[in-house]
Amino acid sequence: MKEKIQKLGNLTKAELIRRVHLAEAFEESNKAKLERINSFENQIRFLQKENESLRKEVGELEAQDPQHAETYQVAHKDIAGYQGYSEAAIKIYTHTDQPEDGEKRIATINIPHLVDSYRTHRSIARQSEEADTDFDAEALEALERAETRKQRERLFEIQDLLGVFFERAGGYGDEGYVGVKVELRNNYNG
Repeated sequence: MKEKIQKLGNLTKAELIRRVHLAEAFEESNKAKLERINSFENQIRFLQKENESLRKEVGELEAQDPQHAETYQVAHKDIAGYQGYSEAAIKIYTHTDQPEDGEKRIATINIPHLVDSYRTHRSIARQSEEADTDFDAEALEALERAETRKQRERLFEIQDLLGVFFERAGGYGDEGYVGVKVELRNNYNG
């Protein structure tokens, strides 16, 4: 430090003024560069929002176009009736930290029946024949409840897997986070 002061002391007044002017010019140049960088960053943010808005607009238009029906269709028309009535559903939606923003549905996967009773009863009947035993109605109901419980557990495993998948994948821009939840219900409509 002492050496720097001694060197400055050895400079002429004109040299000191020249160095001060250079430092001021350098500072002004840096300010101008920072202002340009800030301006570019603002333009980039604006263009990103504009791009997102245009993508949404195109998506809305495509959703109405029969050529794009497969991309935006909730369910094929032949099985659409099953969408209104189901025992369970997996809902995938976006949400933010702001409760007033609400949830925005990405998809709902309806599961009409957790357990196919007919198949379950046939399987139990086969087991009954093989074991040479008879299952009464209570035993059949108990086995069906056990199978339903297993299926529900599988649904919650799928919920967790989808949650991790979307957490890593991202891709919904300013819409926030992707949530996944399982709904267990009876004769749901909608």
